[in-house]
Amino acid sequence: MIHSSAGFNCVYKTAGGFEEKYKGEAGIALGLDLSWTKENTIAYTVMGVAEGTKLQPGELVGTYTGGTASAAFGLGAGAKVLVGGGKSNVVLSPLALEKSKGFGASAGIGYLTLVKE
Repeated sequence: MIHSSAGFNCVYKTAGGFEEKYKGEAGIALGLDLSWTKENTIAYTVMGVAEGTKLQPGELVGTYTGGTASAAFGLGAGAKVLVGGGKSNVVLSPLALEKSKGFGASAGIGYLTLVKE
């Protein structure tokens, strides 16, 4: 069992053109991470907000946890299922898509912590 983590910057974009910058840390809290990646891009869809409700600035701040798995041998792919978050209990998409360049594989209980930049 190995714990791994990496810092990142991200931007939340709405279909209406609103953008909000976040930074944070993501990784595997409990599991196996035998990978070396040169570049990693992950895209989530924000879900779980009540109908007719708009996210307020900073509402994505919090920690999300769930299952994660990825593999890369030159080019790679992965999936994450994360829930949690801040005061609104926002849900990130049931399947986050990941693409990477590197070698190895990882799987376990993943996490993503977001703070407002």
